Amino acid sequence: MDNKPKRQGKYAMRWTKARRDAFLDHLAVTCSVTAACRALEASASSLYNIRRNDPAFAEAWRAALLTGYDRLEGMLLAKAGAATDDAEAAIADGTFDADMAIRLIALHESRMRKAASGATLPQNRIRRATPEETDAAILKQLAALDRRMKAKPV
Repeated sequence: MDNKPKRQGKYAMRWTKARRDAFLDHLAVTCSVTAACRALEASASSLYNIRRNDPAFAEAWRAALLTGYDRLEGMLLAKAGAATDDAEAAIADGTFDADMAIRLIALHESRMRKAASGATLPQNRIRRATPEETDAAILKQLAALDRRMKAKPV
């Protein structure tokens, strides 16, 4: 299957399942929308539009980022020296970075507290006001303006 974008305009392209999956794979590896788009020669705005309008894709996007952040955390743990079989030797030879390990533990504990409290990640969806809500907001502003105008001496 051809993974090259099918351009219909300057940035328009078909986002097949294969292309979406390729984007998500790149996102999981890099944690960077920019890098994933560059790898696919894609426009970030088109992907953000898809994410806004496709809840399943938005969830897959979040899952890819979580995978990427888990990968980065593992790399940082290894850099901190925590991934060694001989922690005492790592401390003795200076390859163990206690400050980084403490920050990672604090971050992990914070995530676990949020998960235990039932907190969820933002849905990354813009909530659009209903016509009734916008009408009510406009009428409220007009009533406030009317009260101010009546209160001002002419």
